Amino acid sequence: QEYKLIRNLITQNKPSEKTFAELVELVQQHQHPKPSAIVQQFKFNTRFRKPGESIASYVAELRSLSEHCDFKSTLEEMLRDRLVCGINDEQIQRRLLAESSLDFEKAMKIATSMETAVKNARDLTHQMANANINSEKPATLHRVDNQGQGNQPWSKPECGRCGGKHDPHQCKFRDAECFLCHKKGHIARKCRSNTKTTG
Repeated sequence: QEYKLIRNLITQNKPSEKTFAELVELVQQHQHPKPSAIVQQFKFNTRFRKPGESIASYVAELRSLSEHCDFKSTLEEMLRDRLVCGINDEQIQRRLLAESSLDFEKAMKIATSMETAVKNARDLTHQMANANINSEKPATLHRVDNQGQGNQPWSKPECGRCGGKHDPHQCKFRDAECFLCHKKGHIARKCRSNTKTTG
């Protein structure tokens, strides 16, 4: 049966005129044909970033799709162009298009930095919304002074890490990295570097 298959695959020559390696390659190409470069390029060029998909995941998918596109030395250029065209984020796209000189590595760095900044801003907004809700019903604590003058109510202090009304040691942003000064332990709202810059 294999011999019959080989005879059918060879149109002009006899099997005996081919080397064993050539016959093996012929059968393998028949059983596992190489994907069409044109079809793979079409899939690559029509792949857009999906809602909620991270830029890193999108680029990983583009690299996978490019495997059989036969881009060769133009691979990095094609990845850059697809990232810019398919990123599905108008703000990041405008920023990338504003660059006069842009290679794939630079495009990736700019896009991921902006993605991180947006995520940090979203987390900050969520944190501030929770802080405002908590401030509407502040918890009242009592303490006894050293003079024994009785109980005195006092509110929770403002957190120096995020601005919320809680103990800084219990703040969920105690290990967060500020996207303004890139130091750990606070978020941009309470960044001292930002305060100095703005006056």
